[in-house]
Amino acid sequence: MATENFITLDSADCRTLYSACMERLLLIDDDETTREVLTLLLTAEGWVVTEAASGEEALAMAPSIAPEVILSDLQMPGISGEELASHLRSACPNKPMLLAMTATPKGNVPGYDGILTKPFAPSEVRRISKPPTTLEQDQTIDPTTFQRIRRAMTMPQLRALYDFALTDAEQRVHRMEAAATADDPTTLHNEAHAMKGSCGMIGATRLRTLASTLEDVGLASSMPPPVFPEFLREINHIRRMLDELLLREF
Repeated sequence: MATENFITLDSADCRTLYSACMERLLLIDDDETTREVLTLLLTAEGWVVTEAASGEEALAMAPSIAPEVILSDLQMPGISGEELASHLRSACPNKPMLLAMTATPKGNVPGYDGILTKPFAPSEVRRISKPPTTLEQDQTIDPTTFQRIRRAMTMPQLRALYDFALTDAEQRVHRMEAAATADDPTTLHNEAHAMKGSCGMIGATRLRTLASTLEDVGLASSMPPPVFPEFLREINHIRRMLDELLLREF
């Protein structure tokens, strides 16, 4: 099919786009089965997981991965615990959140931002690493746009507007995914363009950025697993943020 107005990407470009849209997590554990199970569960939660079997292996790969979160077992052969945390902070200039895993309940662990007691639900990683924020800090919804709409509408009207826009965004995500599967770049481009415009109208900042990026570059056959689940996660995040805002505002 014709691909006019689309930028041709090589596999490295595609990996860069994919990584930019997803959150990266470095998982460090010397037990292979634990790594396999956690990788499966965390991937389902939306993380791009890179595994390391030791502290030494993690330190070698961490700078190039630039993970947002590092999840490390506390007790491993070789470098581990507080010493590993110190080295990881030096190796990662992007300042990731460091979370420790242990089978023995503990309080705070020096060098780590939080601790998870095994077994734990994978959703706990996101809960700890992404604590609730104010609208100004979160930037999921542009504060200026939200306040302008809020002043112009009643609460039912505001809720109806966002419900309509987010339902429309969900439908467009599914159509974009179908277009990508069918190798239909024109539909993909048009849906992303329309989604970018509607998200801008309601101040859905990050969702608009995802749509804009997809509109600009399209998808290539060498693309890693599709970015569409990230769109749906962001839509759900906006809904949760709206619930908090509306409870606070009215």
